[in-house]
Amino acid sequence: CLCATFQSCPRESHLIVVKHIFRYLKGTMIYDLWHPKSKSFVLIGFLDADFARYRVDRKNTSGTCHFLSDCLVSWYSKKQGVVSLSTTEAKYMGTGACSAQRLWMKHA
Repeated sequence: CLCATFQSCPRESHLIVVKHIFRYLKGTMIYDLWHPKSKSFVLIGFLDADFARYRVDRKNTSGTCHFLSDCLVSWYSKKQGVVSLSTTEAKYMGTGACSAQRLWMKHA
């Protein structure tokens, strides 16, 4: 996600990092997702919101991860679209995004 912020005006150092990411992805294509056999499918979600750490635009970053039983099935980290005035407001907006993702996963 951080590399995408430099798409409009990339430098050579950004291109080196992107090439490194592609080499990593090429080397990990042999790995598969594995889910252990179990009777219960419990969907658990976790959320964290970071209040204005990125000093350029002061926007918050929120991230979630969702586990089905013991396996990670969904995650994201995203810069929020608006500037929050408090940590509580940042976590509230992140909670909305986490809940939307969880509802989509339950009904998909």
